[in-house]
Amino acid sequence: MPSDNYPYAVGRVRLLENALLDRGKLARLRELGYDEALRQLNDWGYAADYPIKNDPDALIAFRRAEVRAQVADITPDPALTNLFYLDMDATNLKLLLKSRLLGGKAEADEALSAGVFPLDTLRQAVENADYSALGKPLCGALGALEAELKLHVDPRLLSASVDKAIFTHIAAVLKKRRNAFCSNYFTNKIDYTNVLSVLRARALGWDETDLAPMLAPGGRLDEPTLLAALSAAEEQLPALLASGFNAEGLRRALELYRSGSFEAARDQIDESLLALALEGRYDSFGIGPIAWFILASESECRTLRVLFAKKRADRANA
Repeated sequence: MPSDNYPYAVGRVRLLENALLDRGKLARLRELGYDEALRQLNDWGYAADYPIKNDPDALIAFRRAEVRAQVADITPDPALTNLFYLDMDATNLKLLLKSRLLGGKAEADEALSAGVFPLDTLRQAVENADYSALGKPLCGALGALEAELKLHVDPRLLSASVDKAIFTHIAAVLKKRRNAFCSNYFTNKIDYTNVLSVLRARALGWDETDLAPMLAPGGRLDEPTLLAALSAAEEQLPALLASGFNAEGLRRALELYRSGSFEAARDQIDESLLALALEGRYDSFGIGPIAWFILASESECRTLRVLFAKKRADRANA
């Protein structure tokens, strides 16, 4: 049963943090070959209760589910902690919609991962273009997307529309359950998402008409500023975009972008969001420590998936 007491929940999450792999351990795994890295991961007790030890993807999936269950057991407010799992629902919706529109059902099903909404509920919603089971905010936003899809199918707009629908859902939850930490985190996340859209649009040579539908409302950076950044000189981007609470993280990301690496800029923005959550990690009377643990665990899982995928590819090409 979830706790109704934040100090108790925070005390529990402090113990759970000990199972996270620190930077030193992740660096060690990068140095090792595939078999050695997998052996080392098992030696550290990662997903220790999972019986099959030779499949890193299965270990990672088990660990994700384990953390999810641990969070569900301790959180005083599941409606708030669920917000930090909605990225998976966004990914699932994008995969299911693209599968319905473009084909590739088997590949989509294989890539789905558990988020807040049951996978069968999402499958039925997308298959029937009926999102009422997902609640009013998502139903309205995704219903509008379905109307657009009847006119034309644009994969890039589809992805942005799903993100905006998820942000609409988050805003509706936070309107009912006001929480300063969550409001600050997701406002910054909207800004980061929009900045990435600007950088991607610049790389693709888009104009304002292409970019405007991709931007999510609700951030601190308004649409005129974001559109102005599309044609601004690179040296002007920090002054336009790196302001307010998100200034330092955005400035570092923009420096990486200017050096020629969009991927590095994107990774820096992911790190900046985790750093933002870190600011609430030591609040014994709020959701911050639980949110940080969720995000740190998800970041760890993503890192391990990429790490072992690369090692598999290297071994196959050796």
